[in-house]
Amino acid sequence: MRRNPSPDPVTFGPTVALNGWACWGHETAVATLKRAAVHGPRHAYIIGGPEHVGKTTLALAFALALLCPDRSASGEACGACPTCRRILRWTHPDVSRFDLDRQEAEGKGTTKHAAFTIQSVRDVGASLTLRPLEGRWRVVVIDDVETMQPAAQEAFLKTLEEPPPYAVIVLLVTDPDLLLSTVRSRCQILPLQRVAVPLIGDCLRAAGVESSLANDLASLSEGLPGWGFRAANAPELREARAALQRDAVRWLGSGRYERLVLAIQAADHFGRNRTETLETLDILLGMWRSIMLRRVGAQSDEPSRAIEAIGRFASADCDIDEVVA
Repeated sequence: MRRNPSPDPVTFGPTVALNGWACWGHETAVATLKRAAVHGPRHAYIIGGPEHVGKTTLALAFALALLCPDRSASGEACGACPTCRRILRWTHPDVSRFDLDRQEAEGKGTTKHAAFTIQSVRDVGASLTLRPLEGRWRVVVIDDVETMQPAAQEAFLKTLEEPPPYAVIVLLVTDPDLLLSTVRSRCQILPLQRVAVPLIGDCLRAAGVESSLANDLASLSEGLPGWGFRAANAPELREARAALQRDAVRWLGSGRYERLVLAIQAADHFGRNRTETLETLDILLGMWRSIMLRRVGAQSDEPSRAIEAIGRFASADCDIDEVVA
């Protein structure tokens, strides 16, 4: 696999880790899928974890390992052959991706944040009826699966119960528990955890990000390497994340009434910007986790700009009951 799949030399992207895939910090999941690529995959997988933790990168690496004609004996794609280059661009005929953006572009959803519809589920099923054109497998990656309503999930069950022998279905979901038990039981579940801050820094430096910037981005990433790469390519995201962290600190340090007002404002903002609201809540939870770890004397990887506030809330003279009242 080449060091940076993007043709733009100034764009930073995931590089190959020691495991031979462009996935850092998910060793158990990588090892499982590498074995599957060598010995034969199951028909369906669920890759679970928060947004930007590396779910898409892992699914793409799996597709590369399944279809690369020059794959190594240990399950590592070459990353340079025509097959790999087309997979990396999502233009290979045997690799398809379905998500809310595609649904919206095709006019099958009312808004970008609509639920994954039954019609889109049927489109997935139709795609799987097509036999592979070049390789042995037909890989279908389905993102935003957590937005499927129960009816759509039930419609998807038939595809999971009777898949074609050449089909490999990869579901990307923020939390596998959001899916019906009947869906989960028909898939192998691979949960991805947040990546340690030092490892994210190493990942960014390996991609060519300047060392001090890599450290700063890693500390702001909340354990999400994908966000680190996005911010490396879009500097405005760094200040936006810092502003969200300041909002989270204000929330933690406010009084009971002000926290209630902020909660109502967040609920109202959710309808206008779901992603930003969830990001703020995610940062807030991360800070609260750091406070709890500090309180019991454990180490935590809190963002550098929040260390002072977290230290204050975690100090012995701060009444935790007042913070959470």
